[in-house]
Amino acid sequence: MATRWYRAPEILLGSLRYGLASDIWSFGCILGELLLGRPVFPGSSTLNQLSRIIEMTGRPSIEELREIQSPLAIPMFESLDLDSEKKKLEDIFPCNEDNALAIDLLKHCLVFTPS
Repeated sequence: MATRWYRAPEILLGSLRYGLASDIWSFGCILGELLLGRPVFPGSSTLNQLSRIIEMTGRPSIEELREIQSPLAIPMFESLDLDSEKKKLEDIFPCNEDNALAIDLLKHCLVFTPS
Protein backbone atom coordinates (compact mmCIF):
# COMPACT_ATOMS: atom_id res chain seq x y z
CA MET A 1 0.00 0.00 0.00
CA ALA A 2 1.61 3.24 -1.09
CA THR A 3 -0.57 5.66 0.88
CA ARG A 4 0.71 6.23 4.44
CA TRP A 5 -2.79 5.96 5.91
CA TYR A 6 -2.91 2.24 5.10
CA ARG A 7 0.66 1.27 5.97
CA ALA A 8 1.30 -1.25 8.71
CA PRO A 9 3.12 -0.03 11.83
CA GLU A 10 6.18 -2.18 11.09
CA ILE A 11 6.53 -0.53 7.67
CA LEU A 12 6.17 2.95 9.20
CA LEU A 13 8.90 2.02 11.69
CA GLY A 14 11.34 1.05 8.95
CA SER A 15 11.08 -2.73 8.85
CA LEU A 16 12.18 -4.28 5.58
CA ARG A 17 10.07 -7.37 6.27
CA TYR A 18 6.97 -6.89 4.16
CA GLY A 19 4.60 -9.81 4.14
CA LEU A 20 1.07 -11.03 4.52
CA ALA A 21 0.71 -9.35 7.93
CA SER A 22 1.31 -5.95 6.30
CA ASP A 23 -1.39 -6.67 3.75
CA ILE A 24 -3.80 -7.78 6.48
CA TRP A 25 -3.20 -4.45 8.26
CA SER A 26 -3.98 -2.56 5.02
CA PHE A 27 -7.12 -4.65 4.55
CA GLY A 28 -8.16 -3.75 8.12
CA CYS A 29 -7.68 -0.05 7.35
CA ILE A 30 -9.88 -0.37 4.26
CA LEU A 31 -12.54 -2.35 6.15
CA GLY A 32 -12.50 0.27 8.91
CA GLU A 33 -12.88 3.04 6.35
CA LEU A 34 -15.90 1.26 4.86
CA LEU A 35 -17.48 1.04 8.32
CA LEU A 36 -16.69 4.64 9.30
CA GLY A 37 -17.14 6.35 5.97
CA ARG A 38 -13.73 8.01 6.37
CA PRO A 39 -10.09 6.92 6.80
CA VAL A 40 -9.28 5.32 10.15
CA PHE A 41 -5.72 6.66 10.49
CA PRO A 42 -5.41 9.91 8.47
CA GLY A 43 -1.95 10.82 9.72
CA SER A 44 -0.35 14.09 8.65
CA SER A 45 3.19 12.65 9.00
CA THR A 46 4.78 9.30 9.82
CA LEU A 47 5.01 10.14 13.53
CA ASN A 48 1.43 11.43 13.61
CA GLN A 49 0.36 8.26 11.80
CA LEU A 50 2.04 6.11 14.47
CA SER A 51 0.43 8.14 17.24
CA ARG A 52 -3.01 7.61 15.73
CA ILE A 53 -2.37 3.87 15.40
CA ILE A 54 -1.21 3.55 19.00
CA GLU A 55 -4.30 5.38 20.24
CA MET A 56 -6.31 2.47 18.84
CA THR A 57 -3.99 -0.51 19.28
CA GLY A 58 -2.42 0.49 22.58
CA ARG A 59 1.20 1.06 23.48
CA PRO A 60 3.46 -1.77 22.24
CA SER A 61 6.01 -3.33 24.55
CA ILE A 62 9.76 -3.12 23.94
CA GLU A 63 9.64 -6.81 22.94
CA GLU A 64 6.99 -6.04 20.31
CA LEU A 65 9.11 -3.19 18.98
CA ARG A 66 12.17 -5.46 18.81
CA GLU A 67 10.12 -8.03 16.89
CA ILE A 68 9.74 -5.48 14.09
CA GLN A 69 13.50 -5.86 13.47
CA SER A 70 14.21 -2.26 12.61
CA PRO A 71 16.93 -0.14 14.20
CA LEU A 72 14.58 2.85 13.89
CA ALA A 73 11.62 1.29 15.75
CA ILE A 74 12.56 2.03 19.37
CA PRO A 75 14.03 5.53 18.78
CA MET A 76 11.05 6.54 16.61
CA PHE A 77 8.62 5.20 19.17
CA GLU A 78 10.37 7.06 22.00
CA SER A 79 9.94 10.33 20.11
CA LEU A 80 6.13 10.00 20.17
CA ASP A 81 3.93 11.77 22.69
CA LEU A 82 1.72 8.93 23.92
CA ASP A 83 -0.34 9.88 26.93
CA SER A 84 -3.71 8.63 25.74
CA GLU A 85 -5.42 5.41 26.76
CA LYS A 86 -6.18 2.67 24.26
CA LYS A 87 -9.59 3.19 22.65
CA LYS A 88 -12.08 0.37 22.22
CA LEU A 89 -13.02 -0.35 18.63
CA GLU A 90 -16.67 -0.45 19.67
CA ASP A 91 -16.35 3.20 20.75
CA ILE A 92 -14.92 4.20 17.38
CA PHE A 93 -16.91 2.07 14.96
CA PRO A 94 -20.70 1.88 14.95
CA CYS A 95 -21.45 -1.60 16.26
CA ASN A 96 -24.76 -3.31 15.68
CA GLU A 97 -25.93 -6.79 14.79
CA ASP A 98 -25.37 -6.06 11.09
CA ASN A 99 -21.66 -5.35 11.42
CA ALA A 100 -20.64 -7.19 14.61
CA LEU A 101 -18.68 -9.78 12.62
CA ALA A 102 -16.92 -7.03 10.66
CA ILE A 103 -15.87 -5.35 13.93
CA ASP A 104 -14.58 -8.70 15.21
CA LEU A 105 -12.54 -9.17 12.02
CA LEU A 106 -11.23 -5.63 12.36
CA LYS A 107 -9.96 -6.44 15.88
CA HIS A 108 -7.84 -9.20 14.39
CA CYS A 109 -6.53 -7.14 11.47
CA LEU A 110 -5.50 -3.96 13.30
CA VAL A 111 -2.92 -5.44 15.66
CA PHE A 112 0.34 -3.54 16.22
CA THR A 113 2.76 -6.42 15.68
CA PRO A 114 2.43 -8.97 12.89
CA SER A 115 2.89 -12.06 15.06
